[in-house]
Amino acid sequence: MATQLKVVSVDLVSTDSDGVQGDRASSRGQLSADGTWLIFSSSSKLVPEDVNNTGDIYLKNLTTGAVERITVDPSVAASEEGGWEPAISADGTRVAFGVTYRYPPGSTYIADEAVAFKDLLTGESMLISSDAQGVAAEGTSYSARFSPDGTQVAFYSNAKNLVPGATGVFLKDIASGAVSLISSNAAGEGANGSSGASSFSPDGATFAFSSRGDNLVDGDGNGVGDVFIKDLTTAAVTRVSVAADGTEGNGESSGGAFSPDGTKLLFASRATNLVAHDGNGSQDLFIKDLITGAVEMVSTDAFGNQWIGDSYGGVFSPDGTKIAFYSDTTSLSVRDSNGEWDIFIKDLISGTVTAVSTNVAGEIGDGMSFWPEFLPDGSGIVFTSGASNLVADDTNGGWDVFISTFEEQDLGEIVQWSEAEGGNGHWYQYVEGPLTWAEAKAEAESRSHLGLPGYLATITSAEENDFILAMTPPNVWAGGTDERVEGVWEWATGPEAGEVFWTRSSGALTYADWGGNEPNNAWSEPPGEDYLTVHSLYATGTWADNGVPPNPNQAFGYVVEYSDLTRPPTEIGLGRTEAEDLDLGSGFAVQHNPWASEDAYVQATGSGAAAASGSFAGPGGVYSVIIGYFDEADGASSLRFEVNGETLDAWVWDADPAGDTVTGAAAMKRVIPFVTLNAGDMLTLAGTADGGEPLRTDYIDIRPAPATSAPFTVEAETLEITKDFQVVTNPHASGGAYLQAGGGPDQRALYDFDGAAGLYDLTIGYFDESDGVSRMSLWLNGAEVDSWLWDGTFGDAIVTPAGAAQHRLYGLDLAPGDRIELIGQPDGGEPVRTDYLHFDPLSLASGADAFLFS
Repeated sequence: MATQLKVVSVDLVSTDSDGVQGDRASSRGQLSADGTWLIFSSSSKLVPEDVNNTGDIYLKNLTTGAVERITVDPSVAASEEGGWEPAISADGTRVAFGVTYRYPPGSTYIADEAVAFKDLLTGESMLISSDAQGVAAEGTSYSARFSPDGTQVAFYSNAKNLVPGATGVFLKDIASGAVSLISSNAAGEGANGSSGASSFSPDGATFAFSSRGDNLVDGDGNGVGDVFIKDLTTAAVTRVSVAADGTEGNGESSGGAFSPDGTKLLFASRATNLVAHDGNGSQDLFIKDLITGAVEMVSTDAFGNQWIGDSYGGVFSPDGTKIAFYSDTTSLSVRDSNGEWDIFIKDLISGTVTAVSTNVAGEIGDGMSFWPEFLPDGSGIVFTSGASNLVADDTNGGWDVFISTFEEQDLGEIVQWSEAEGGNGHWYQYVEGPLTWAEAKAEAESRSHLGLPGYLATITSAEENDFILAMTPPNVWAGGTDERVEGVWEWATGPEAGEVFWTRSSGALTYADWGGNEPNNAWSEPPGEDYLTVHSLYATGTWADNGVPPNPNQAFGYVVEYSDLTRPPTEIGLGRTEAEDLDLGSGFAVQHNPWASEDAYVQATGSGAAAASGSFAGPGGVYSVIIGYFDEADGASSLRFEVNGETLDAWVWDADPAGDTVTGAAAMKRVIPFVTLNAGDMLTLAGTADGGEPLRTDYIDIRPAPATSAPFTVEAETLEITKDFQVVTNPHASGGAYLQAGGGPDQRALYDFDGAAGLYDLTIGYFDESDGVSRMSLWLNGAEVDSWLWDGTFGDAIVTPAGAAQHRLYGLDLAPGDRIELIGQPDGGEPVRTDYLHFDPLSLASGADAFLFS
């Protein structure tokens, strides 16, 4: 069964004895071999006796939590002036670190960086960066490294008085004080270029270092830094940063960490010729087999692909099966958008790479993380990070030292995304590959769990995506494809089969999480990249398109979802339901457009039948159903409205003056009056596109129908505001609210008549106040039929019953769908406060055949 690493705990350990975090930066954590002792540097005052204003070295017992500040004898170094870059011996009894050394009076030198040593058992201190007679190095010294047995310390110094005339990497014998030069050739001649300390071999017999000197081995002509190994007994020097055939690297190499058995060395290099096909232009990590000479690039993902970004600081795990390193790439972690160094673990057996500078929720640290070191049992790492989100309440705003533990998480178990945790109740399973998408789809559909059929997972929300990321390795097949129409991505599986979720022209229509420049159809020659992989590693986004042979990235594992394929229908309640929220058949797809309600509508994907449906969720009753759509001039599409499969209305979209694009002029409504609906009724909009008019349907609006023969009132605040009007509550108004001007010279509100066809007297109720002369006009189907001034003097200057007024129009001939529009111009303190529309049906026998206005 496949596994992946998962961070299970993160602890901030650069604290005082009570567990209180420091208020300033801490860094460079290093453990004793048994994991009991942690040494680190910190600018915080973690013990009461710390009274200086510089950083110090602290020793923490990870069992008891006790913290001690490490100082050395002032005769050895200026111990009260802090410390940095600490090292601890394997047995935890000795420490070495950087200090400020003050030279004796009369010396040419005043102060410089030095390396000091302290025996924690005896309290003995000594200056490591000194010659065999104890004379301090006359220069800068740093980078202490203990030998495995703790008897020697390697360090770097640019002083020339430790070994006459030489600078570079030195070895100090603690007991005798003897000093020897490591960065020298077999004849003892010092490197003629700068050098840096790296590490001892596990048996202490050899030391790895980097150097730009070209006199350490014969044939060094590349003019850049290389990595070397010095035999501390024979003085023999071997250049490691060369290809398997001995070709020297054509770029800078540095570092050097031995494998636990001492047979391999991990190093970093910008060379592009150590292995074939190194083309990322970045600093990569390599493992050199010291027995066979073979070189392997290890800064690659599980599929052997390089990433763009520099990698640093590689170290082996205690069992040699993994390496830890840090890198500024954004290609190795889901949503790695911090732009900083992050720490990763590479499994040298499976090839998987996992970000481990994360919190337990898997979120990448929001600051740089670096200097990883494995715990003695390999169960985690100690590292330095400036991230503030790795643990709760990290408030100091600086670097801290953390210990993170992880475990191998089994992949392939069937797990439920329960409703209790905000899920959908479905079951999911990762299945190992390698399989093509078609093979994975067929295999997924052959599976079942608890009687539920399986299918390639469909991912319809960010929460579901996160759930799947947590249970899968990078790059797994899911159920999306644009095989049918290039650039139109739809679900081919599950209850969502046929639902389009993304198009190249409109972007995400429901939910999508494409990463980088995906989908890019990178293998654009047939057969292209037509299938969805998820858990792809991008700084933002987690999806990518992939293909089939000859595309090399064509075979993966997959995630199967188990659920009832019968999807409950979308509920359509009272009020407006956007067409894009309905259940869409294969003939409809969502498109975005600023002219549409909620900036989206559905349109036909072809010339065949298209349908969108949902279940009525309101109480039983008689309703008006209004369909919003765009009727353009370049076709004659048709649509019908069905209830439980029975067509209640059908019409042709043949408006000519609306233009041939989606604009406000093309926005139309169809009012279907007096529709009897019951809860659970299935409502369907179905039709066929014609010409350049792809059946663009915007919404369905359901509201209680007015009485068929009795008078009825429409409150002004329920009208569709098309310009500036705003709703204001007031106890004097009918229904407790009215419309009033919201700014601008024209106020507009619309009512789509949904009563029975016939003649009506229409009364408009309003408040005619005394502090202005407003104007109102009424338009029917785009033609003005009446206007009047609000010039009353009987009312007050505010809304009171005294200002309530009415204006009546007689004998309006109305039919369902007629457009009644109110257009008002406010004046002074009178913002055209409009209260209601009251309709009185007239008997056809009355003979009313003209409009009479009062």
